[in-house]
Amino acid sequence: MKGIINKVACVFLLGLVIMTSCKEEKELKPADTYTLGDFVYNLATKKFEPEAQLSGNIQSASGIKLVYYYLLRGEENPPVLVHTEEPAQENQFDYNFTIPNESFSAFDMKEATGVKVVLRHLDNTSSEDQFRISSFMPERPELSGFPAILTPVTTGGTTLVSGKIEAESGIAKIEIYDNYKGSFELVESITNLNGAKTYDLNYNYSYTKSASKLKIVVTDAIDIPEEVIVDLDVPYSYYKVFMTAHGTGTNTIFIPESGITLGNCSLNEAEAVMAFVYYATSNGPTFYSPTNTGNVSANFRCNGVSWTIQNPAAMRATKFRVLVQGTTGINNLYTQFDANTIANLDNAYFTANSISAATGVSARFDPASAGTTSVFNLTTASLIYVRIPDIGNPSTYKNALIKIREATSTGNTSTVQFEIMIQKK
Repeated sequence: MKGIINKVACVFLLGLVIMTSCKEEKELKPADTYTLGDFVYNLATKKFEPEAQLSGNIQSASGIKLVYYYLLRGEENPPVLVHTEEPAQENQFDYNFTIPNESFSAFDMKEATGVKVVLRHLDNTSSEDQFRISSFMPERPELSGFPAILTPVTTGGTTLVSGKIEAESGIAKIEIYDNYKGSFELVESITNLNGAKTYDLNYNYSYTKSASKLKIVVTDAIDIPEEVIVDLDVPYSYYKVFMTAHGTGTNTIFIPESGITLGNCSLNEAEAVMAFVYYATSNGPTFYSPTNTGNVSANFRCNGVSWTIQNPAAMRATKFRVLVQGTTGINNLYTQFDANTIANLDNAYFTANSISAATGVSARFDPASAGTTSVFNLTTASLIYVRIPDIGNPSTYKNALIKIREATSTGNTSTVQFEIMIQKK
């Protein structure tokens, strides 16, 4: 009996030694070391401070298999997984990481309190730590005193653009844009401001043909932008246009109110708003007045189906006159168009240059012709005077000038590129 008791005691002691040994081994396993820091999120620039993106380091003796990043936004909002990473093999024990700012773009960061970092080891155990985050909205730059609408000098001079700019953190740069290409393009950049907190802008703007808006953008010293838009009240609209003849069928219709072109499949819906179409006759490609298309409409096809005019009474009776160089008045128009010195396209302007009203129903391209009032070319007869009736009111109209820049004569695949100025009032 005593031997049995001794054996039991030995087994118990052996088990205790093993348990103690396992416990000591578990306690000796090194913990992961996180270097994270505290960050502030700038709600205006959508960047972090003191570094632009969240970054840190994790050292793990167990090796890092995967890292998960969860955005924390107070107790009422559950953590949201915003980013995951799988370290390369050479970085599994000492991992420097950066969380892209795009990971937070879909979330309201005003309530952000932290980012929880959860890592899974190579042995599928895990550990976690977290960044502490706060957010702030800095004062944005202010632009005041700028006009809502400005009438620019369009005949070669400059237009004063003025207003006051203020930035609490200092002004880094001021940029002036206009939209002569449709999208805004940089015109001027002012950068030698020495961190001034106030600046009175007095900028002499040289008008760019076709521009209808100015944009003034100020960026402060902490990279926060603010802007103001100024509408330009010019007496005409200006567009660069590419058109194709009826066979190609993609850019056969011109809409003057927007400057866009449409194709054959839009003919019926555009009957009341089109200014002209481009059609290739046997004698050459031709601008056609909408009311003059009755005999050729069937040749405009959409997916093989001919155009049948639905509402001829609503169509515009546009008129054309090709201006052939050789008189003082017409020569003036060529010079002024290219120099961007045409101030107005009203009737008085054409009368002052001894130019008769546009009365033709078409204007045809013939590169070999010297040009007539109804035939244009690329040299001495490349300017066309056009009268476009107002929509729904054939007794009133807008004057326009077309300047042909390129043209091909290849039958029903002919093309033409031109600039057009259209009277606004």
